[in-house]
Amino acid sequence: MEESLLLLKFVSAHYAFVILLSFVSYLIGYRVTRRVAYDSVWEEVSVSVSLGLGIITHLVLLLGLLRLLYPSVVLLALLACVIASYPVLPELAQRLRRTKLRARMILATALVVLSTPILVLPLYPPKAFDATMYFLTSAKVYAQSHQVVMTPYLRLPVLPQLNEMFFTLALLLYDDVTAQVIQLLMLTILTIALIGFCRRNFSNQAGWWSAGILLGNPMVIWVGSVAYLDISLMLFSSMASYAFWNWLNSRQSHWLTLSGAFCGFAAGTKYPGLFFPLIFGLVTLYIAIRERKYLYPLHLAAMTLIVAAPWYIRNYYYTRNPVFPFLSQIFGYSFWTAEDVKGLVADMQLYGVGRRLPALLTLPWHLAFNPDVFFSEGLSLSKLYFFALPIIVLVSIKDARIRKIAGFALAFVLFWCFSSQVLRFILPGIPIMSVAAAASFDILLGWIPFTRKWRSHWIVVIIVFGGLAFAGWRYSAAAWKLNGPIPVTQEQRDNYLTKRLPSYPAHKLLNSLKGSRYTLYSMQDENLAYYVDGVYKGDYFGPARYSRIWPKLTDGQALYVELKSMGADYFLINNQRMRIDLPEDSFFKSHFKPVYEGGQVHLFELTELPFERRTRNILKNPDFENLKEGRLGDWQVSGSPVVDGSGKYSFSGSVAVQCNRASDVIYQILPAEAGGHYFFSGQSRAAGLGQTAKLQVNWFDATGALLREDFKVIQVATEWKLYEINFDAPQRAVSATIYASPLDPSSVWFDKFSFGEITYDSRP
Repeated sequence: MEESLLLLKFVSAHYAFVILLSFVSYLIGYRVTRRVAYDSVWEEVSVSVSLGLGIITHLVLLLGLLRLLYPSVVLLALLACVIASYPVLPELAQRLRRTKLRARMILATALVVLSTPILVLPLYPPKAFDATMYFLTSAKVYAQSHQVVMTPYLRLPVLPQLNEMFFTLALLLYDDVTAQVIQLLMLTILTIALIGFCRRNFSNQAGWWSAGILLGNPMVIWVGSVAYLDISLMLFSSMASYAFWNWLNSRQSHWLTLSGAFCGFAAGTKYPGLFFPLIFGLVTLYIAIRERKYLYPLHLAAMTLIVAAPWYIRNYYYTRNPVFPFLSQIFGYSFWTAEDVKGLVADMQLYGVGRRLPALLTLPWHLAFNPDVFFSEGLSLSKLYFFALPIIVLVSIKDARIRKIAGFALAFVLFWCFSSQVLRFILPGIPIMSVAAAASFDILLGWIPFTRKWRSHWIVVIIVFGGLAFAGWRYSAAAWKLNGPIPVTQEQRDNYLTKRLPSYPAHKLLNSLKGSRYTLYSMQDENLAYYVDGVYKGDYFGPARYSRIWPKLTDGQALYVELKSMGADYFLINNQRMRIDLPEDSFFKSHFKPVYEGGQVHLFELTELPFERRTRNILKNPDFENLKEGRLGDWQVSGSPVVDGSGKYSFSGSVAVQCNRASDVIYQILPAEAGGHYFFSGQSRAAGLGQTAKLQVNWFDATGALLREDFKVIQVATEWKLYEINFDAPQRAVSATIYASPLDPSSVWFDKFSFGEITYDSRP
């Protein structure tokens, strides 16, 4: 019961925060656009909330530039915006009283219940790679320093960072889960915008079907639930397109103003957002020449520039390059080296099918059935676009509206093809494609006489919407099942992250020991930068690039000097992605004090004074010499280990143990102290080449419950060699069971084991 109440409180609090944010955004946006004649409530809500969200990001940026990023100041600023929007409240209250709330509440409740798998996804702790490497990390730096500063040691020191202002707001006023729920809010507003756009320009059913097609994309659902910036770019670019389309059809200047503002928000979110003011600028230029109204392109450009300029001015201020790190051959390599830029560009060009005409012709098939070639991150787009393509082509021949929308979608796809063919980067074109597919299908049905009545019936509309959105719902349900229960306590959160991010316990330990008063240099662990409370350094690019470290990994003293020159207090390596061999000389062993070792993760403290490692072996009969009737004394066995007492095969003494299969296991149960630093080592040799074995420790609490498993798989040489694993006992640990066994198909000899707590004493 208590856990259910905690879960209810956790979920309610986070969604209440975001609902309040959306209401404040709506007030601000509606106040600014009060004179706009909206076609529907869908259009009103999507335009007002989107505009309000964009204005709030600029408010956070302004406070950050003024070094005023404090919760109280931010709340006062938002309150001032609400007070300034007060004149619209009586009007909204009157409209609300005239609305049939009961029917709408029933519909909203039903949608919420059916959307539960989607609503759950953003409530898990952040673990997506780029989110914890850069997006949330930069926001954390801003929140901690109370200002928007340059972050030279993160993957990118400056960028357009409009979406990171949402994350900064969330971290200042609540937490990182809120940052992810804000992304889901933007997906919701984008869905509403598609409904509103189609209602204005096509039909009600086309709106719902386009929304269903959008939500049927697993990748769209994913970016709407993690702390990335893609859903923000999708929202603002779609709203820019929406407003621009309204201007094309009405020539009302306020729609061109809104399109320029949304173009500015899109360009302030990510560099590909510049595509939209560029393409719209070309269209307005053509219209201006044809109609001899030459202020159109200037109007659009001025509004875009006013909104987007702060980010590009900031880039230029820090790096002398407004589009850092691109076009460095023009603006100069003031911060990154030419090799850094070349490496980043090469990384962006790794994926895709190429840019020649034959490859481009196969693009629809690859997007539908072979998404992995575009670095899909295990996700996919709906295959419906592939099957809808002939319908879109057919309908566009007769319908100019579809022809224009399809042409705009094609222009963006070509832009994507010639920039970077990463699947996630095509997402800003997905809402446009969804509208083209749904509207074309609706128009095609309209050509068939007997469908004209029933295709707009609400039952048919809902059934088709559900079928189109089902793939996204199914992905969400599977992800919910995979993630398990939502972590609502700090302990549950730590356990969740430990299972998915193996180096998380090392960072948690360091934070508990030093707070924020340390500098960590980390290798192959840059996606854990968000969970470093101190100063994080270490990446492929920038002043703390890995290329400074690689040559020093054979010399302990050279490695120490290089790390200290970058101000590092601690050194962490993560061998999950690639093996990093550390020095084995005496200097390394006396100045790199092990702090944590868990699996492939090793954390060291850099000590100015040399230290000496002291151990106490608490194993019983560690070298197997104590035999009782030919059996190992004090050890327990599983399977059929062979005990040899002839002295022919042992490392020392006369006894050694041979295990010939994975089921041959030797183990002991020993006392342990919670939080202690332990080692487990032993001599091993293989009967032949290519043999492997496993050293393992299972930790248990006072009730006998398993707390954690630590193990290390070793490649065993044919000669005797010492292998060791180090680790910290978990909190509440009172006992440990240590195991040694081969992995199939291997045959391994074991001898002379040690297990115990490690202490380090400084020596002059």
